[in-house]
Parts: sequence; C-alpha cells; structure tokens
Amino acid sequence: MEKLHLKKDASFLDLGCGDGGMLRLFSQQFDAKKCVGYDINGFAIRRGGRQNKLNGVKNITLIKDDMRHAKLAGYDYIYLYLYPKFIVELEDRLFEHLEGDTVVICNTFYFVHHTPFEVIHDKRGKPRLHLYKK
Repeated sequence: MEKLHLKKDASFLDLGCGDGGMLRLFSQQFDAKKCVGYDINGFAIRRGGRQNKLNGVKNITLIKDDMRHAKLAGYDYIYLYLYPKFIVELEDRLFEHLEGDTVVICNTFYFVHHTPFEVIHDKRGKPRLHLYKK
C-alpha cells in the first residue's frame, strides 16, 4: 500500500468488501472522507460493523447486497479483490459508469479488455495492484 500514492480526504468504494478491512486501512492510512463497501455475506458485514464500532471508525458504510447492484458514481477510488469470474462480470458495467478521474484498483487479478495505466509489483516482483482509469 505504501507504493500507492492515493490522495488524502478521498472517497472509496470496495466491491466484495468482506468485513471492510481494506476500507478501514484506507480510512486510517489515507484519511478517507467516505468509504462504502458492498458484500453479499451478512456475517462479514455484521463483523465489520462491530470492528468499525470498536475502533471508533465512523466514515465507513457496509452494505449487505450484491456488488453488481452498487452505485458506482461519486468515488475517487474503487477497490476490487475478486476472483477473475467476478471481474469479468463487472468489467463492462464498471467502465461504462466510471466518472472523470476515478481510479480502479484491482488487487492481484486484472481486467481482460482494459489496460492498466500502472502496475505495482510486490517485493518478489510479481504484479500485485493494477490501476485503471476510464
């Protein structure tokens, strides 16, 4: 994450957020103003809500819903750490609805029909984060 040069006071959307762990990281390390996560797993959403409450994190909203129903507008960054099957399902809709300078961050897996403007490699030299814009 230290190689990501994300702007402070930004807004983040995490599709398939689990318990919102990445949103907590974005909130704490990058002083995010708004963090929203979608996940179908109600248990993970409830666990994340408890974690947010215990840690006093108030700028994260976790939504139990299919990520394909997420509103994609109004975010500076959209984060994905999904299996390739789901990335393929989301690719067209995501790029169709991207606004302005919104940056999509794909962790490990990548889009088939779009080229990242930057690829960040891990310590072993493997591509880890793929960054995209419209």
